[in-house]
Amino acid sequence: MRCKAHSTMSKERCKKWAMRGAYVCRAHGGAAPQTKRVAQRRLDTLAFVALDVLADLMTSRDPYVRLAAAKIVLDAAGLRPSRQHRSIGGNFTEVDAFMEAVRS
Repeated sequence: MRCKAHSTMSKERCKKWAMRGAYVCRAHGGAAPQTKRVAQRRLDTLAFVALDVLADLMTSRDPYVRLAAAKIVLDAAGLRPSRQHRSIGGNFTEVDAFMEAVRS
């Protein structure tokens, strides 16, 4: 997201990127301790909402939607499966490769 601050001289909007979780860039107060605290609180709140959405997706009937949601959750938890897919005679889908990597 772009910084929401405006120049007092030109009245144009700042073109820099806002700090993560904040509405302003570093130059316009994004590095201030109080801005960092509020931004982190905002991200923490959104994380809970995102987990609820992922939990709903993991109960989907579509196995590929469930797989994508599971990958996101495992990635966030620091549990990444190997990217190598081995074919063991016959069709070896991405779902099978993912499950094998998680089991090992």
